[in-house]
Amino acid sequence: MPQGSLENHLVRRGLHFQPLSWHLRMKVALGAAKGLAFLHSGNVPVIQHEFNTSNVLLDSSYNAKLSDFGLARMEPMDDLSTDVHAAPEYVDTGHLTMKSDVYSFGVVLLEILAGRPALDKNRPSIEHNLVEWARQYLTSERRISHIMDAQLGGQYSLACAHKAATLVLQCISVHPRDRPGMEQVVAALEQLQDANETGASGQSDVRLGMEQVVAVLGQQLQDD
Repeated sequence: MPQGSLENHLVRRGLHFQPLSWHLRMKVALGAAKGLAFLHSGNVPVIQHEFNTSNVLLDSSYNAKLSDFGLARMEPMDDLSTDVHAAPEYVDTGHLTMKSDVYSFGVVLLEILAGRPALDKNRPSIEHNLVEWARQYLTSERRISHIMDAQLGGQYSLACAHKAATLVLQCISVHPRDRPGMEQVVAALEQLQDANETGASGQSDVRLGMEQVVAVLGQQLQDD
């Protein structure tokens, strides 16, 4: 795929892969969520099984495409304990459901917000596991900045970041029954995208208004 995988951009593999903007991150998240929702919606639902950033591929317009769904069934079960994207119930019992995919999506969405992998042993030990470390910050709008990717700067509002963080918390709930379905995740991300676009439009209107004020003041100074 022209833009490689989501993983390439999050861990900055090579000069070709640059940090994604907030807008592109939300676009990729929504596209991936729609892909999982489609797999789950058939008469015979397909469980992606090993959803992670390396399996989210990006075309030239950063449209997300899912890969490798179902292939992980051939992997040995004793490796599950090291898979930070795997749902707790899957690790404990080996029983796989659509809500297992929802958990994995929540981990990936957290990686998108934080701009870092779910497991990073180059960081302080308390931060090795992103999910375990970030939970304490995801519940508060005032504390959400602790886990947000510094590369994003001021591209997002705290309100939008908090909504995304709340969705992450719902998806990574320990109990499968408390997680939303992927159709609900898609709806939440669509609402978030609409809020982002409205906010961007509002900022443009403010900039335009200020330019008009400056122009009027400049004309008045010339007249004086």
